[in-house]
Amino acid sequence: AIPAVGKDSILQVVRFMEKSASDDSLRQQLQIIIGGDGDVSSPGSLDAEEAQALKGKRGGQVAQVAAQRGFNFSVADLSAVVGAFQLVQSGQLSEAGCVRILGLSGSKYANAGKLPSLNSTVNMVYRGIGYQS
Repeated sequence: AIPAVGKDSILQVVRFMEKSASDDSLRQQLQIIIGGDGDVSSPGSLDAEEAQALKGKRGGQVAQVAAQRGFNFSVADLSAVVGAFQLVQSGQLSEAGCVRILGLSGSKYANAGKLPSLNSTVNMVYRGIGYQS
């Protein structure tokens, strides 16, 4: 895996994880590596077995699979996103808070109130589009 730093690498992790919902071959690869159903696309889709594997020794294998598909991030970046997803899943962090702590939003997102889905928020931030309620 190619180590990456900063906001762009976190965005790469989120986009890679989201792809697991729509890409059957990726989901099958993830099933083999981390177990579960292979869908790690959102906090609600990530189960405990998958999260443990992603944050453990198998995270490096997942980062290599991601790199083969054009997503470059470090195992630490993957672990940070998985940890944030787990906090959302447990109710300790809101989705808006997740977007903020991952560095995917600016202050206009932090003060916007209810945010759209994580997927559309990431796409808007990536494109530089501000949130409009």
